[in-house]
Amino acid sequence: MRSDDLVVAQAAATALGTLGGPAASEALISALASAPAAVRTAVADSCLKCAEQFRTAGHQAQALALYERLNAEGVPERARMAAMRGALLTRGVAAVPQLIEHLKSNDRQRQTLALRLVRELPDPMRPRLWRRN
Repeated sequence: MRSDDLVVAQAAATALGTLGGPAASEALISALASAPAAVRTAVADSCLKCAEQFRTAGHQAQALALYERLNAEGVPERARMAAMRGALLTRGVAAVPQLIEHLKSNDRQRQTLALRLVRELPDPMRPRLWRRN
């Protein structure tokens, strides 16, 4: 990802995202802040892939740590929104207050994200969402 050739750097980031695991995610997070803008999107997308792999494998703490790191300045907005979605899904029932906060927000992107997430919630979580309102 340190290559001067942007195509090579993007390919390296994509390969690390495909590999996944702790070493790949650490390398990607390290590169995220210093990557040129043209490569940063590929690095952020690969971080999301790693986080999703952790989440689906049941490694919630590792997934949440990656999602939180993606919620930083300089990270492409699309990746930040995807990280917010992943973090909310990973937290499950514990995310309901945060989901409600997003629904009440004046930020249209956060509202839209929250509305989409409501449809993704497992059925047992939906009544909790409406009771807290």
